[in-house]
Amino acid sequence: NEDITSYFKAKKIKIISDNIEINFDGEDMSCDDEVEFTINDKKVELIM
Repeated sequence: NEDITSYFKAKKIKIISDNIEINFDGEDMSCDDEVEFTINDKKVELIM
């Protein structure tokens, strides 16, 4: 079980996995906020 960690600098992020779609708007967060999604047993961590 390996963790997949991705770092994004984009303001808007869209993650599509199978029939799961996540729309992420970075403008609602400060620079220190951190969002973590778990999709299909894979960890996707968004650090803004």
